[in-house]
Amino acid sequence: MDYEITELNEENEQEYKNFILKHNSPIEFEPEWRKLIESNFGFKAIYLIAKKKDNADRNGGIAAVLPLFEANSFLFGKRLISTPFAVHTGILSDEKEAGAVTALIKYAKDLVKLDNYKFLEIRKKEKDSSPDEEFTVKEEVYDFSLKINRSLEDIWKFLPKNSVRWGIKKAQKSNLTVRSGNSRKELNNFYSLFLTTRKYRGVPAYPESFFIDILDTFKDKIKIYVCEFNNEPIAAVMMLFHNKRIRYFHAGMKPQKRFLQMQPYHLLFWTVITEGHNFGYETFDLGGSTKIANDGGLYGFKEKWADSIKPAPSYYYSVSGKIPLSNTSGIKLAGMIWKKLPLKIVDKISPFVIRQFV
Repeated sequence: MDYEITELNEENEQEYKNFILKHNSPIEFEPEWRKLIESNFGFKAIYLIAKKKDNADRNGGIAAVLPLFEANSFLFGKRLISTPFAVHTGILSDEKEAGAVTALIKYAKDLVKLDNYKFLEIRKKEKDSSPDEEFTVKEEVYDFSLKINRSLEDIWKFLPKNSVRWGIKKAQKSNLTVRSGNSRKELNNFYSLFLTTRKYRGVPAYPESFFIDILDTFKDKIKIYVCEFNNEPIAAVMMLFHNKRIRYFHAGMKPQKRFLQMQPYHLLFWTVITEGHNFGYETFDLGGSTKIANDGGLYGFKEKWADSIKPAPSYYYSVSGKIPLSNTSGIKLAGMIWKKLPLKIVDKISPFVIRQFV
């Protein structure tokens, strides 16, 4: 069967929305997400759609889609990515539409050749066979999740007694409290803590405008949980509620030892799990991490909560056959410098710096 490849536009947007809704796609497939990335980071969106040429039904013709962004940086040059700052947003397709997937890949590869992109990167949810033999796979990111569509008692028993359950009880005994909402007050609390944490970890931060736009665009799907000690916000997490999944998005906390010892993240995560379970959500998605991020600390923390840990590989294609290499020592050096910058400077230059690391 032949397929026609087009780009997402106003005329086919509703048909596209119907398709991704049918497939319970991640939020990055939403057309509104495309606009958030374009406006906050300056990346050009190229959302590809494969349609059956012989299908006259305008509401059923889409067979597969692939969200791509053109990104440009001093580090990697001009390239195509699906999708910046996401763990996995590869090709979404009907199970029997292998031809549509092949057509999308060929079209994306032709774009690389035509517009002289350094490479094409497709981030997939799980490892499978490469899109074709010309792709190179890298496995650096792992995806963590926890099933919460079981009794809270079963979830509690699954969590490690001497680490996670201990941490939750420690937070409760420390008289920590949690409030939640999606107002600008919660966002302000969250962003202040998020920015502080990114500086402490030596990592550039996303601009505040990005979170404001997310909140304004997806307000009914966003909830921010703020952990307080004596009415003082000490930690916060932003969660996305989408297609029966609760997804950890970002977090932040005050780095002082006395707050760390209270285990506020444990109380925040348990609160999210409890509420999500009670409202009928099926999965708590802890997001991705590498084994080197935060010297393995983030990987280790998520590992203790997850009942599923899977590689979330990236598949690369380039005309030259070369793919970007990880520069661990360079990243660590940059992080050491970043930690020493004043918070106001971190806030001001982060939007530019983070664009270089998609």
